[in-house]
Amino acid sequence: MRLDEDMHVHTTYSDGRNTVEEVIDIAKRRGLRRIGFADHVRASTSWLPKYVEHLRSARRWAGIEVVIGVETKLLDTAGTLDMPTDQRGVERLLVADHRLPINDELLGPRQVRERLDAGVLERSDVWSSLLTAYESCAAIQHALQLAHPLSFLGKVGIQEDEVPIRRLEHFARVLALHGVQVEVSERWQCPSPASLAVFARAGVQLVASTDAHDARAVGRYEFVRCLDQSVA
Repeated sequence: MRLDEDMHVHTTYSDGRNTVEEVIDIAKRRGLRRIGFADHVRASTSWLPKYVEHLRSARRWAGIEVVIGVETKLLDTAGTLDMPTDQRGVERLLVADHRLPINDELLGPRQVRERLDAGVLERSDVWSSLLTAYESCAAIQHALQLAHPLSFLGKVGIQEDEVPIRRLEHFARVLALHGVQVEVSERWQCPSPASLAVFARAGVQLVASTDAHDARAVGRYEFVRCLDQSVA
């Protein structure tokens, strides 16, 4: 994992505070060699072609490598993504688990906690559905990066170490087989050291990210630096 790159940043195209130009400027001043843009999209997003062209244009003067990516959400356990039909020019799909696809529903953290408390869902139902959705997506999509992987578990009070080690190892092998990158997220402080070690042993490519929505956070690592040292 390289710390002279940041593979998950946002701009004013979605919910970031800074422009593409401002993000690149700070990335260069921080000494980064590569920056991965990942603004949020949905199926209804209309600005994607403009975004792609803007980032292509930025490459001509940036002086660092610019990766054209978008962040999208899982919609079901079949791996369907909330993406515009026309994805031309997009080089990396960052897949996020902001909601849980389970039993033909898409549930937010609050809904999942309520169902766990009521005994409607088992804790194993949550991590099983989440990993299945990721694996399905890995099998049908290309150029994937898991955005703040497994962060949904923490939102509903489930620790990553509750996932049986053999299940996590199988998950890691699937990701490695399909060339899926896993980001180590400064903002979300995930995955856990134990999960990261499983991914590393399976040969999963790990990339550093801040998930910065403010350019001042781009390339600033503390949690990621510590984890990098632990798996070195």
